[in-house]
Amino acid sequence: MYLNHYSLTTKPFQISTDPRFLWLGEKHKEALAVLRYGILDNKGFLLLTGEVGTGKTTLIHALINALKDDVIIANVPDPGLEIMEFYAYIARAFLLNNGFKSKFEFLTQFTDFLNQAHAEKKQVLLIIDESQRMGQALLEEIRLLSNIEKQFTKLINIFFVGQAEFNGIILEERNSALRQRITVNYNLGPISRIETDQYVRHRLNVSGTEKRIFTSGAIKEIHTFSEGYPRLINVICDRALITGYTNGSSSISGSVIRECADEMRLHWKVKKKKAAPIHQQKKVPTQTSADIDERRPAKPSLYVLLGVLIAVWVGIAAYVYSPESMQKLIMMFKGRPVTTSPVENQPSIPVNQSEPVTIVAPVPGKPALAPRPEPVALETHQPVFDRDVALHLAFNEYSDLTDDAYQTLNKLATVMNNDLSVEIVLKGYSRGYGSVDYHKKMSKFSANIVEGYLVGKGVAASRIQAMGILLQGTVEDPAAKDRDEERTWVEILFDGGQ
Repeated sequence: MYLNHYSLTTKPFQISTDPRFLWLGEKHKEALAVLRYGILDNKGFLLLTGEVGTGKTTLIHALINALKDDVIIANVPDPGLEIMEFYAYIARAFLLNNGFKSKFEFLTQFTDFLNQAHAEKKQVLLIIDESQRMGQALLEEIRLLSNIEKQFTKLINIFFVGQAEFNGIILEERNSALRQRITVNYNLGPISRIETDQYVRHRLNVSGTEKRIFTSGAIKEIHTFSEGYPRLINVICDRALITGYTNGSSSISGSVIRECADEMRLHWKVKKKKAAPIHQQKKVPTQTSADIDERRPAKPSLYVLLGVLIAVWVGIAAYVYSPESMQKLIMMFKGRPVTTSPVENQPSIPVNQSEPVTIVAPVPGKPALAPRPEPVALETHQPVFDRDVALHLAFNEYSDLTDDAYQTLNKLATVMNNDLSVEIVLKGYSRGYGSVDYHKKMSKFSANIVEGYLVGKGVAASRIQAMGILLQGTVEDPAAKDRDEERTWVEILFDGGQ
């Protein structure tokens, strides 16, 4: 439609994967290098996670193209399969005879295939996209496939690719055996504003023009709308080119991007709230004026009066029948929480018993009343953290978070879901006996585990920055050869939202 108008030879912002438009930002290049190293070094299980639209599928294709012919690859785009269906699919992908009738027949044939590939000095890579769609039974079967190996040699590399919620899945206790086998992982985040400009220019260049069609103001608005997710960048840019063509403009300004963004948000909102077809809607019975009068609520003033009378009655009864109850009532009016049964996932806050509670002496013949409380801020029952102090999360000897760490994360998720301005930085650490590469991956993996858990609790990944910290001078230390001296932990720093 608009190709001639902008001197283009092909549409630059199609969502479909096209190797001609391959562009890798710094994070994509780093992820590609890490994953390629893991495959060539036979690390076994690899993991790539990221939000929808970050370019995971594009990265998979780039990885496949970067590997040589001595790597045999099978890609499973949707693992939402039954176990035997999954076996049949990968048998066909690896060009095996899929006429087997049992798991035993498949494993026998698959083991022979892996041994033959090893004898021919070839590596086998199984890529499982959309890993978060896997059922628990299939996930366990895939773990067991890695048991097919020779001494000191992995015969198959299994590459999980999924959304950030998959981190939460492998964090479950039942998947601890699988989690300990993942030696290489990377969490792919959105691209920066500068990279957004580079991305847009690259796709325009591939499409046949070096003109700066999108102004700097447009790039700013594109990044604001897309938050750095390549898929959304494609969507908004394509929409903007159509709008510019309709208006007869040769360049796209920030106002055009804002107009398109508003239209798209409205479209998504309407689509989300689209009414059901008429034949599926429930019939609403016709109401008469009598029905309406009968259901008309009482006047608010009546409810207020009843509430006051009930409150007074409860206060007098509490004192007459239970002085202890009256004391608790007074403490509640003074703003001190009185804990009876802790709410799930919410720490109970004990009353400070060392602080005296003042009760006015009763006048003879009259019930005692609590003193009028001074105005105080109502206390919330959600956890509170000192944002100037880093939180410390420990891992046990099995590379699992401790119970205390999980409790801290549950409290933190509550705080972040209630206060959307809070942003955090996760710093993973690993030290003890092992290579530099091992501790690099382990430190980053520990931070990714914490990020995945918080995302699973509803915290947006864009509010979390995860990184691995390599401690110089503590790795490859023969004095730390005892594995009990290995240690992994994560520090959480608050990065805003005071």
